[in-house]
Amino acid sequence: MKTKIISLYFWGLLLFSCCDENPNLDNSNKLLGKWDWVESTGGLAGMIYTPKSTGNSKMIEFNDSICFYYVDAKLQHKSKFEIKKIKYTNELDSVDMIEYDDSSILQQVTFRGNDTLVLIDNCFDCYVNVYKRKR
Repeated sequence: MKTKIISLYFWGLLLFSCCDENPNLDNSNKLLGKWDWVESTGGLAGMIYTPKSTGNSKMIEFNDSICFYYVDAKLQHKSKFEIKKIKYTNELDSVDMIEYDDSSILQQVTFRGNDTLVLIDNCFDCYVNVYKRKR
């Protein structure tokens, strides 16, 4: 009996841990706004870059169709973008990816709560970039 209870607990935990917190979340609307850079991690050496370590502040802004990228409050780059659902062959669910008009690198869009944006470069040895919503 004890084995069955433990087994049921394990399978229930596994089932609920695999579920998306909010499957109806519209990442297109949640992405809109201004975001301050917190850190970037990755690369061949597994580097960690922050505003303190680089001496730079960075901000990214998304409106309906254009992304603005600022370094030290100066516009460095602007690009049209689109969010697309991409389904990988080994995944059951599709993921939201940002496709920029002037770049071949896609970025996966994820959120930690309502105020933390995580952009994951879709390439080997690339970076995971974390931003906080600007208030």
